[in-house]
Amino acid sequence: MQETIVEKDCKVSAEDFYDTLLISSAQEAEEAVGYEINVKDIKEGYHYRRDTEKHGEEIVTYKRLLPGREYAIKVSRGTKNIQMRFRLEKKDENSCHVVLSQTIMTNKKPDWFSTMVMKKRLKDRLNLIEKGTKDRLAQESGS
Repeated sequence: MQETIVEKDCKVSAEDFYDTLLISSAQEAEEAVGYEINVKDIKEGYHYRRDTEKHGEEIVTYKRLLPGREYAIKVSRGTKNIQMRFRLEKKDENSCHVVLSQTIMTNKKPDWFSTMVMKKRLKDRLNLIEKGTKDRLAQESGS
């Protein structure tokens, strides 16, 4: 088992960050299944299959969804399972603290280099979600 944890203070509300995660999830699910998926369709236990060029078939399962507080999924690839969990802590109306943990269930022992690469990827993911949230909010407000 290999667990990687990164944290970030984001300049968006916990609710808006969570909404961006769900909107993005609905879009990914829609691409995978080939028909329209609404954010309301995504609930704990919901799952879908997707094919990726790099990893082949994956099953994405929503494990825990607490609006504005927690979002957790599991991605199954053959014998390898990856769990991602976002924990959101409201700081004030326009900011939050995000803790992203990724656990890879594998028999391989993690090395220093792969751990550092994974941390960088997870930090980049948090930055992209924060930017995507800001862009979405700006577009919704018309500015």
